[in-house]
Amino acid sequence: MARRIALFLGLTTLLVPGLSAQGRTIELTPFVGGFIPTQALGRIPILGAGSQVVNILGEATTTGALGGRITVSGRGRFGIEGTYFYSGSDMRVTVGPIATVLDGEVQGGSLKGVYRATNGLTGTDLLVGAGLSAVHHSGRAYTYASDQFDVGGVLGAGLHIVMSPMVTLRFDGEAYLYNWSATPLLGSRMQTDVLMTVGLGLKLGR
Repeated sequence: MARRIALFLGLTTLLVPGLSAQGRTIELTPFVGGFIPTQALGRIPILGAGSQVVNILGEATTTGALGGRITVSGRGRFGIEGTYFYSGSDMRVTVGPIATVLDGEVQGGSLKGVYRATNGLTGTDLLVGAGLSAVHHSGRAYTYASDQFDVGGVLGAGLHIVMSPMVTLRFDGEAYLYNWSATPLLGSRMQTDVLMTVGLGLKLGR
């Protein structure tokens, strides 16, 4: 999984040399935040009574997240941004009045174009962006599910406050949009996972 995400985000790295040669700025932002699934994943195969595999409706849980971003921008309003995140989001399954939580985790990344909607003169900027995303579910909760590497889209926005010439306080939100299915036989369901983060952007060059 780590190799897939690295390859996905490696597209950003390929773009950095050409952009930086034109006097662009590279910003690295470690962050913490929250991972918020907005609907149930759908039917999940799990091991039931008598060692039988049964399909039960599963729901990923809201929990903390951490990760990082690399942003390449220039003198204009446009830039390119790559994101990676990890979340220990478990799976909640309910059978009648009984609810059980199974261990799980979610990793993901995005590669998007960003646009600064403000003029960049006040020290507080609003940025919006859109692009491609990849999300992977793993852990005990997904033992009987197929390989869960899903490619989709991403929409994002951020409020960035300049603290110094080299440091930016960033509040960012991304919505990851993708189709998910435990197995091809169970059918897919559109997912929207929200990632809300805060971090300090460190400028690496001008």
